[in-house]
Amino acid sequence: MLGLLALSVLAAIGVNIFAIVDVARRSDREFKAVGSEKTMWLLLVLLAGIPAAIAYIAAVRPRLVAAPPVPLALPGWYPDPALANYLRYHDGVQWTVHVTPMLPSAPPQPPAPPPQPTSGWGRPY
Repeated sequence: MLGLLALSVLAAIGVNIFAIVDVARRSDREFKAVGSEKTMWLLLVLLAGIPAAIAYIAAVRPRLVAAPPVPLALPGWYPDPALANYLRYHDGVQWTVHVTPMLPSAPPQPPAPPPQPTSGWGRPY
């Protein structure tokens, strides 16, 4: 009987620790994407313990796992990692098939000729 009680206590502590670690390792952006708050869940699991951990694991975690990945970069045109002198469109999650050539940069301007020495009257010697 004592062994069963000890096993139950260890399981409850394990559930609580699992929930704390799972909440802590996820970003705020992931929680916002599913309409929840990371700080709130972290405080609930820490302060309310097992009931909050079970609620998080049953209600919030499945939505976090099923949500599409949070964009790592803003959508836009970036230098193509595979093609030199091309831009490729990144949709925020992955590279797309859309590419475009880079615009040529303006050629460097030749340096201005050095000033000519003058006689003081504005004319060269």
